[in-house]
Amino acid sequence: MHHRNEMKKRRFHIFAFIVAAVLFVLLSVRGTKKQEQISEAIFLPFSSALDPASISRQNPSPSLISFLGDGYLGYIDSANNQLYAAQFSDRAAIDSSGWISYDRLATALQAFSLGSKPSTIAGYGYPWFKSSRRFLIRADQMGIAEMHADGSIVWEIEFPMPITAIDATPTTLGIGFLDGSIRFLGKKAENLYSEPHDSQQDSQHIRTVYGIALSGDGRSAAVLRGMSPQKIESYRRAGTGFVKSSERELPSGAPLQATMCYAEDGSHVVIAQGEQLIYYNTKKNYVRKLANGAALGNVASGAFVQHFVLGPTGGNTIAVLQVQSQNPPTTKVLILKHGIIEREEPGAVSASAGKGALIIVFRDGVEIVKGWQQ
Repeated sequence: MHHRNEMKKRRFHIFAFIVAAVLFVLLSVRGTKKQEQISEAIFLPFSSALDPASISRQNPSPSLISFLGDGYLGYIDSANNQLYAAQFSDRAAIDSSGWISYDRLATALQAFSLGSKPSTIAGYGYPWFKSSRRFLIRADQMGIAEMHADGSIVWEIEFPMPITAIDATPTTLGIGFLDGSIRFLGKKAENLYSEPHDSQQDSQHIRTVYGIALSGDGRSAAVLRGMSPQKIESYRRAGTGFVKSSERELPSGAPLQATMCYAEDGSHVVIAQGEQLIYYNTKKNYVRKLANGAALGNVASGAFVQHFVLGPTGGNTIAVLQVQSQNPPTTKVLILKHGIIEREEPGAVSASAGKGALIIVFRDGVEIVKGWQQ
């Protein structure tokens, strides 16, 4: 009997040792992976930034990442830890080739191209850049045109209803309208799918499209539409067009413009609409409210909060800007991984990712988080 007890104790100790060893290895691997993903963070102040005009147009660095902040825009050369920045007033749109600044009346469009002198664009509309494509939305929102980098028009199209939501990929343009109709257009503005408004249904419910998002490959789309009820509707590519695949009804909605985007891996969509923040799992077709009244993260007592989706930051992460209406207002960037806070940056005003780096923009400079992979 004594021998059996000793054997049991020995087996238990061996088992416990194996479990401890396995846990140690797993934790060590996780810790090592985390260190490899985020090797270093470097802060570059705007006071030390170079003029973007000094970037060579013929040989731009492949590691350039564009950013748009609060009064500053420019580029980060993540390989050489170099910041190129310029100040702007009012509004701007930026991509890898340059930027356009404009006022809120959609006039005085000034174009800046890397390695070239500034120029004026003759137009009356709002520049909007996405997926290495440039668009000009007509000031009355009743039409849109795609532009070349020099301002010349590729194509233009008019609509009978104002545009209320838009998103684009290299191959697809998704547009939502005031009356609830939607359209998906191809690279040359050819119609891939159109869904007209239902006049009988619209007489009973508001069907305005408040937001639209396309997956990176342009094969999936999510649409936020209507109020009381408000719905998230999914569409998928089928042949040369799109078909509606599913929808989820939200318990409540608000007549506010939404910002929304897919995660890079296409697993989910995050939607911001005022103080409301919604997680939509596109694979399993379920919705979870991340914030509604009570905000995500630490919020000052009595502060009114608004959220804005900034964009995907690699893998299954999405950046969200949180603005609290204190005196003065405070900002924070949240990096959400499947709707859960992965990283929190108080005081930040924007974020973007690319070339294995995460860019966090503050009012006084930019932080490069190298080795960022999700």
